[in-house]
Amino acid sequence: MSSEKNKEIRVGLVSIAGILLAIAGISLGKGWFGGATGTELLLKFPHSSGIAMHDPVTVSGVDRGRVESINNIDGGVQIVATIDDISDFKEDASARILLLEITGGKKIDINPGKSEIPFNPENIIAGTTPADLPELIATLGGVSSEAITLMRRLDTISVALTALLSDEKFVNDIKSTFQSASELSSDINQIIKNNRGKIENSIADISDIIDKLRNSIDRNEPKVSSIIDELDKSITNLQPLIGKSSESLDSLDRLIANLNDISTQVKDPEGSIGRLLYDKELSNRLDSTLTELSEFIKKMNKYGINVNVGLGHEP
Repeated sequence: MSSEKNKEIRVGLVSIAGILLAIAGISLGKGWFGGATGTELLLKFPHSSGIAMHDPVTVSGVDRGRVESINNIDGGVQIVATIDDISDFKEDASARILLLEITGGKKIDINPGKSEIPFNPENIIAGTTPADLPELIATLGGVSSEAITLMRRLDTISVALTALLSDEKFVNDIKSTFQSASELSSDINQIIKNNRGKIENSIADISDIIDKLRNSIDRNEPKVSSIIDELDKSITNLQPLIGKSSESLDSLDRLIANLNDISTQVKDPEGSIGRLLYDKELSNRLDSTLTELSEFIKKMNKYGINVNVGLGHEP
């Protein structure tokens, strides 16, 4: 009986020792005992994403430190971590909160960066929190109703396509269309094959024409420039002539205006010229006077002038 009690005591002591060793191992692994060593870094994340005290901090996947504190600040989460060495950290260092294992747990993984400027320990490393499994499940739960609606629409489309493809006329029309397209493609290929030489010659002729046009332009460019200069000089010389022509046109306008005035006076029956032309009595008197004057001139030419002058007495 005493032997059995001793065995039980031994088993109990061994079990207690194993539990204590396990607790000590976990505590040492979590960093619960012993002071933190290394450089303190400040990291800021939008939210903690389940990170806890003493969770590991890795640098490119290599364990380099532990989480020391987690605090809410400025609408986000500020985490203080200790890193054993930051000599390889650069100014563009960044951090992420990732799953430690598929079964659970979190860690902070730091990307040391690639900049040539070393990292200043007083700066804050900006971090991101990629969506983990719970967040993905929550997101999927939020869009589940939309997914159901989408599946129903897809089912409706599938039914419509099935009904459409079951229509023999529609299927035959599609086959006929594809057959016609295939025949057209074959005909085009045959035309190109039969006329490949002509097509190549045409392309060569076009290329030759372009080269000749380019050469012609290059050769005649000085002549064209000279012609343009001469035209410019001619235009410059024509400007005074255009000015004189303008003056001549003004003079012509004045002459036409005077003629219009004369025409108006001629047409006016009350004017001097109008009375002469349109007044019959004046015209007859003028004709009579001219006739008598003509007779007088004829007699004067024939008989001369007899002048009877009396001086000192009345006639």
